[in-house]
Formats: sequence, C-alpha cells, structure tokens
Amino acid sequence: MGYIRAFVATSLLGGLAVAQSSPSLPATHLKPKTVTAFKNGLAFVIRQGQAESQGGSGYLTRVPPAALGTLWVAPLDANVTLDELVATRISATYRAETRSATSIGDLLRANVGKRATLLLASGKEVSGVIRAFGPGSPTASALLYLEGDAANPGYTPFQPGDVKQVAFYELPASAVQTLQPEGDATEGKQLALRFRVKGATGPVNLTMGYLQSGLGWTPAYRITLEDDKTATIAMQALMINDAEDIENAEVFFVVGFPNFAFSRVLSPLALQQSLAAFLSSLARLPISGGENALSNAVLSQRAAPYRPEAADDAGTINGLLEGAAQSEEDLFLYGRQNVTLAKGERGAYNVFSGRVGYEHVYEWEIPAAPPVTVDSRRVTAPTETEPEKIWHTLRLTNSLKFPWTTAPALAMSADNKPLAQETLLYTPVGATTSLRLTLATDIRAQQSEQEAERKNDAVMINRSAYSAVAVNGALTLRNYKSKEVRLVVRKSVIGEVLSASHNGKAERTAEAVQSVNPISKIAWDFSLKAGETVTLTYRYKVLVN
Repeated sequence: MGYIRAFVATSLLGGLAVAQSSPSLPATHLKPKTVTAFKNGLAFVIRQGQAESQGGSGYLTRVPPAALGTLWVAPLDANVTLDELVATRISATYRAETRSATSIGDLLRANVGKRATLLLASGKEVSGVIRAFGPGSPTASALLYLEGDAANPGYTPFQPGDVKQVAFYELPASAVQTLQPEGDATEGKQLALRFRVKGATGPVNLTMGYLQSGLGWTPAYRITLEDDKTATIAMQALMINDAEDIENAEVFFVVGFPNFAFSRVLSPLALQQSLAAFLSSLARLPISGGENALSNAVLSQRAAPYRPEAADDAGTINGLLEGAAQSEEDLFLYGRQNVTLAKGERGAYNVFSGRVGYEHVYEWEIPAAPPVTVDSRRVTAPTETEPEKIWHTLRLTNSLKFPWTTAPALAMSADNKPLAQETLLYTPVGATTSLRLTLATDIRAQQSEQEAERKNDAVMINRSAYSAVAVNGALTLRNYKSKEVRLVVRKSVIGEVLSASHNGKAERTAEAVQSVNPISKIAWDFSLKAGETVTLTYRYKVLVN
C-alpha cells in the first residue's frame, strides 16, 4: 500500500463557468490579468474586466479558494465605490466530463466509497471510507467527509488541503468525473460573488485580487563556459499551474522570502467551509505565523557566502527586456508577458541570459578532528586513510543587474557537453558563488597532525584540571596538472590557533561557545604552479583532561 504524492489543490472545480445563472442579475467571469508567482506554490492573482450589472448589482463567477484577508474587489471607474460583496450559490447547468486525476483532491473525489488512510499535515493518520466532498452539488463545498470505523464512528470533515498523502486499500481510480457547462447534464449550483456598487447602474470595470495556492514556479539554470574567463548563464522559469486557466496574462516570478501568515486559512468568501472548520483552521496556525511549516530544500532560499569581490565589468544581458525585472522591497520580480497556461499544464519560460566572469578554483574543506579518549587521556584522533577530497569548482561573479535565486544549475562546456549539475545558491548582485563541478584527481593532498608539547594541569576550570596540548599540523598538496591552479584551503580545528604559514588567516567562530575549547578556522588562498608541491603548516593549542 503505497502513498500517492501530488500537489494539493484546494479548489477542485475552480474552472467551472455559469451556463444558466439566476435570472434576476447578470453574471460575469473576470479573467486573470497579472499573476505574481512564488516558489512555495502561492500566487497572487489580479483579475480585471467589465462586469455586467443591473442597477449596480451583479455576479462574479469562478470564485477562487483565496487565503484569508487577501480577496479584494474594487471598481476601476471614477466615482464608483463597492458597497457590498456576498458569497453565494447560483443555478448553473453542467455536463459530465472525465479527466485524469492530477492532485490529491482529484484522487479522493475519484475514489468516493473506497477505504483509505489519510496522512494529514499535522502528522496524524486517519482511516475510513471516503463518502463525499460536501453536501449538495459538486461545487457546493470542497470539504472531504470520511466515515470512520467502529472505534471512531460518524462522519468527520477535512479540508483537502490538509491531506498530504493518501493510501488506498484497493487499486485506486486514476480518473475523475468533472462537470462542465453546456450539453446534456443536470442542474447544479455555482459559487459566485454578488456585488453591489454605488455610482453606476450599468456595466462597471472591476478588479479582483487574491492569494491562492496551487500555482507556483521553480527556476533552473544553464551555465555554459564560453572560454577560460567568461560564462553564459541562462535562467528558465518552470511554472506549475494547478489553480486556474491563465490566458495572455503578465506573470511575475518572485525571488525572496515571502511571509503570508494566513496562506493556509481559506477566506470565508471562498464558501468552502463551515464556521467550525474555519475556526479550527485558525487554531492550527503556528504561534509565530509565517511560512516556516511550508519550507523545504527546493522551495526555500539558501544564500551563498558573501564575498565582496568587485566584478571586472557590468556584464552583458541578453533576452531580458528593460523593465522586465524589478525590485519590490526585499523581493525581486522577473516579468514575463503574454503567458497562457491552462489549469493542469506546466510551462517553461526563458527569463534571462547573460555573460558573467568566472574562475576555476580548487577547494579543500578539512573538518576538525575531535579529540578521542585513550586510557583516560584525550589525544588527537588519527588521520583517516581515505583520499582527500578536493573539489574543482567554478567561482562565478554576479555582474548582472539582478540576483540569482537558489536553483539547480547545469554546467555545460562550450561544445555543449555536460560537466556537472549542482545547486546554485542565492547570490546578490556583485557577490560571488561557487558551483562544484567534480572531484579533482590531478591534485593530490595529504594531512597530518602530531603532538608537539604538553603542559599537564595547566588550567583549572570548574574544579577540573586541564592539560594544554600544542599540536603541529601539515597539509601537503601537489599539482599534477599541466597548468597553474588557484587553491582555496579551509581547515577547522578544535582549539586556539597559534600560527599558520603561507599567510593563512585564522579566526575563532561562535560555534560550541560553551566548550572549553573554541572552534577555529584557518583559510589559505594561493596559486600552485604545474608540478609544484606546497606544505601548509599550522599550530594550535587544545585543552584536554
């Protein structure tokens, strides 16, 4: 019994339109004009258009599953104000269609009557028979009703958005029947917003904005090494639409750390939950708010270490129109015009391409060897016999006019041969970042440490006597390549650094501040000619008892 994973869609039939509405008032569907998509699956959508009204009143159909406090409707005409907005249901005629299930909500709807186990966002598992998605017509509610067993009898309502995984006890159906307007079908109900404006009696231009889940994007990079100093970096936006149809809309792909504290709580105007369910969803919010519970390695940012190295030039940008990229407070937006993407589709869009400077750097990261206990004495751990790992990396400088967001990056040679794929970390304008290519086999390294001096009972700490041990270390590197290379070596030690050769720079970190021994780091940055060997030496003091 395997779990089926999918994007969670809180609105299963958000694309339904009114075929026959209540005769007293006209109904209008406003189409999306702009979409601001975030990497965590949230999007802020703005719909605009001319809405028909009778005496200043009318219906807006295709009500979105908006987050609490984000659904707003406003007139665009001068001297016209919104007086009332009411979420309701109006009559509509539908015909049946069958389509593939693309979300957990679809799978649940397609398997009504089957026994399943649901894994909720809280981590709790519940089992029972799937009975319905709410009472009444297919669009009346998106609530999931689960009939429990003898231990938990009765019907329990759930929000489909709270279901993260589902396991079925028999082969599940993979297709779901949906209802579309037109043709032979049954009468049903359609969610709608009834509006009333002041200052207009006929058609009125309206805008509607809201935040919803099910529409997001993820970036991907291609880095092509043109020569020994110049690379072309291209970013592609991969857009995932499980929310609603988009036609000729302007889309903004956002880079940054969005904070929408109520994104997991549906607005009452979405008309998809009872008062009890609404209050329950509020009670489940984390105390600190925010989006921390939604973060993961693909949807969040990780920043590259800041290295204040100035770019040699401003870089060259291709394929990005002026004004298409802009900054809003601490967020950065990449813009794209005329995007058409239906619900259930995925799209890939080239956002920018630019030339930047880079350098081949070979990096050796050496962790601290912790002291070990031997016959009640603490001594330095012996060096491992495994080959030392030196990484061949690309040191890229962001000389473009906009930051690089965290994303997978494919490195290619000038003749389009793949070199490596690694994560490109968030890199601000003017900063540098390292991208690992492969382990360097033509640069060999060895390390060793020996006890040089010991002073027994040198220090008393908390009534305990500590001996001061001085340790000498050596790092030997040999360049077997036919050309000079740049090497960056970083060595961590447990103790206080006393000296380091070859202009090694030592610093004490704030790690393990409660320990009697500090965590220190030594860094070397130098060039090594072809065939040469260098030995870096250092000395540090560690307290043992």
